[in-house]
Amino acid sequence: MNKIKQKNNVQVKLKTTIIQPEGREEFEFSEPGQFIQMGGAYYLRYTEIQDGIETPVTFKFMDQSVVLTRHSDNRARFEFQLGKSIATHYQSAYGMMNLSVVTKKMVLNLNENENNGELWVDYELKSVDNVIGKYQIRLQFFN
Repeated sequence: MNKIKQKNNVQVKLKTTIIQPEGREEFEFSEPGQFIQMGGAYYLRYTEIQDGIETPVTFKFMDQSVVLTRHSDNRARFEFQLGKSIATHYQSAYGMMNLSVVTKKMVLNLNENENNGELWVDYELKSVDNVIGKYQIRLQFFN
């Protein structure tokens, strides 16, 4: 079992842009979180609060990829690797959906010593070969 080597409180700022055929939406969050070193990876954990609903969120930062996990009624686990298409499942109110995450742009800057970092990801979600949406994540965290 991996043990937590380091755990620090941070402030998380996130802006998500969603572009779908029916329009464009933007969401911004500023929440307290924790930056954790465990095993050979770093994790950012926080809880998004939107319309009174709390959603635990985890970003796992590794050498060549980032994994985003959201634990809510609509569970999601998206892995981002630049230039790659990665199969995933999305649990929605309508049932389980098989999707692909296609990462178009990814910039990750972590400063483990200062407990801060930023992540920019542009990606598409596809169902079979149809793009169901284009997304942008702009994440910053700092202490």
